[in-house]
Amino acid sequence: MTLGRVDFGVAKGINARATLQFNRDADRRDNAKVMRLYQESLEVILKAWTQEAFTHKGEFYEFPVPGWTETNRFFEPLDPRYHAADGSYKAMYVHPRPYQPGHPPVWLMSNAPPTFALAGERGWGVISMPAGPRATRACWEPYREALSKREGRAVRLGEGVGVCTAVYVGESMAEAEATIRPAINAYYEFLGGSRPAGEWTKAGYLDVGEDMTPAEADGDWFDFLNARGIIVVGDAAFVAERFAEKQETIGLDHLMLMQQYTGVPYAKILASWDRLFEYVVP
Repeated sequence: MTLGRVDFGVAKGINARATLQFNRDADRRDNAKVMRLYQESLEVILKAWTQEAFTHKGEFYEFPVPGWTETNRFFEPLDPRYHAADGSYKAMYVHPRPYQPGHPPVWLMSNAPPTFALAGERGWGVISMPAGPRATRACWEPYREALSKREGRAVRLGEGVGVCTAVYVGESMAEAEATIRPAINAYYEFLGGSRPAGEWTKAGYLDVGEDMTPAEADGDWFDFLNARGIIVVGDAAFVAERFAEKQETIGLDHLMLMQQYTGVPYAKILASWDRLFEYVVP
């Protein structure tokens, strides 16, 4: 319907509570196993999109499932691409296939350098959650090296990667902070509570070599994150300056913007978008 205006983004899933309900092997408490499942699942999807008759046998999945024989006479004569002479199912296909030649562009979601390197080797893009400039470069440099090797050219820093950032463009600094502060504090408290000893505490957002001050540890999430550019909330001049700084320091090229703030009236979200495209984007 969109004539190819589709990108395909995938992630392992946020937490075991969610992923485990879909597949017992998707238990995030065994991250190495989940990573293998994640990669195999993507391999199956890309096969289905690109091969007219595909098969797969891996650690977790086998397609077609062995032992099936077609008995419905309306399928006769059986297509030899998919059925053996005795009617057993030997290969599969999906229909309709993607509009784009091959398949839609693939984007992984990650903040781990090995995943960035893998994506670069495969020619996929990567979207990360925001981090400090040194932590960001620690992911983006392996991607640039792998993609440069794959394509035989010097890929610039920031090409093929992007950041998912919470943003709000207010009518003033005071209005922006008053509107978004409660939502940000609630959202990041929720995230931190889902991994109380993990990387989604405040310490997980410190840059490489950076220490947290007592004031930051005791302060709220909004001030801690907005001061670092982890979120970008302010008037148009502030937001534009923040994004320009990221373009200059890390080669920022792609942004995925989050504005689903709990408790914020929808009219304010729309007004933020208007100010974003009228004042910040130019």
